Amino acid sequence: MKINLILGLSVIFITTSCSNQKQSITEEYSNIKILEQGQSLDDDEVITSACKEFTMSKDSVSKFFSQSKTISQIELHNQYDILPCYSTGTLNFNSKLYNWRIRVGGTGVLSTDKETINKACSKVACSNIPNLH
Repeated sequence: MKINLILGLSVIFITTSCSNQKQSITEEYSNIKILEQGQSLDDDEVITSACKEFTMSKDSVSKFFSQSKTISQIELHNQYDILPCYSTGTLNFNSKLYNWRIRVGGTGVLSTDKETINKACSKVACSNIPNLH
């Protein structure tokens, strides 16, 4: 009898834990707003014109942040190309409002006045996101 009770409680605990995890993963990035599309950090006319094609949908933004990995500022600087084309907006992450910027080369950032989270998404991990890389 005790074994059945323990097994039953274990199943309930595991099921509840998994369902809570699944819910938090799917709701992690929400209220996505796109403020700027196809912007350029470079003033060169050719680059500025090419960057205009870099647009992101809300779904693409969500996929980028869900599929990318968090990296340090040093990793961002030393291991990734910071390409000039980007799109920006805002989103909620863990119940906080963040500004976001995603660059065409697969790097991005979430930021508030007090926090910066650098993100990078490889070509393989983000192959399902149009216009990236």
